Amino acid sequence: MVTLPKIINGGTPRSFLGEGRTHGIGSMFCKKTRTNEYTLLGGITTCKDYLHDILAAERLGVKVNIYGFEYSKQNPFKGKFAYLAIAMLSSNTNSPSSEIKNWGKIPEFINYFEKSLKFDDLSSISATIDPLIYLLRVPVKWIETTYLISFLTLLVRVGYFWAGQQLSVVDYVKYSISKGYIAGESGDDIGQLKIVWPKFLVFLDRGLPNENYKIREYSLGTGAGWHNNGIYNLDLASKWLIWEK
Repeated sequence: MVTLPKIINGGTPRSFLGEGRTHGIGSMFCKKTRTNEYTLLGGITTCKDYLHDILAAERLGVKVNIYGFEYSKQNPFKGKFAYLAIAMLSSNTNSPSSEIKNWGKIPEFINYFEKSLKFDDLSSISATIDPLIYLLRVPVKWIETTYLISFLTLLVRVGYFWAGQQLSVVDYVKYSISKGYIAGESGDDIGQLKIVWPKFLVFLDRGLPNENYKIREYSLGTGAGWHNNGIYNLDLASKWLIWEK
C-alpha cells in the first residue's frame, strides 16, 4: 500500500500576503521534516515572488519582511531535489478551491525544458493526503536563482493548460505564442511565455547564468530587488548575471 505524503501548514498564511496575482495555480516551498511529511514555508500562494524572497533569505542569511510575508533562513533545501506544494486557488482564501485537472501530466511539460537545458534530474509530482494539494519534486537546479524558480512556476501554470491538449510541447508553445491564447487559458500566462521563450533559446545557446544575490540586492533595492523581478522582466545584460560564455 502506497502512503501519500502529508503537507503541514507553516509560515505566513496566504491571507496575510499582498499578492499581485490572486487566482490560479499557486505554489510554496516545503521542507521535508520526516518521512512522507513536508512542512510549508508559507501559505500556498499564486504570487511566485514570495519564492524569490525565500531563496534570497537562504542565500544571504537575511530576514525577509515584504508585502506581508516574513521569513528567516531555515536551510530547507537538502539533497538533489526541492519540494513545492501546488494547488488551484481562488481569491482571498487560505484553502485550495478545486482539483488541478490532469495534474499528473504537468511534469511532462516541465521535463521538456529540463532535458533541453541538460538538467541532471527531472521533476515529478504526486498526490498528497489532501486531495486538492499536490507535491512537486524538482531538481535543485531550479532553486539556484530567482529567475529560474520564476521560470518554473510559469511552466507549471502553462503546463496545466498543455496537459489537456493533443500537441507536443514545442507545437503548443509556438501555437500559443502566435495566437496569444488557447481557449480557456490565461492570456497573462501566454503573454509571459511569449516574452520568456526567446530567453529560453538564449539559455540553450549560452547556458544558464548564475546570479549574484548581493549585487542584485544593491542594484534593485533590498527586498524589492528579489521580490518583483522574475524571468519575465529579466534583463539578460544585467550586471548580477554571471555567464560562462
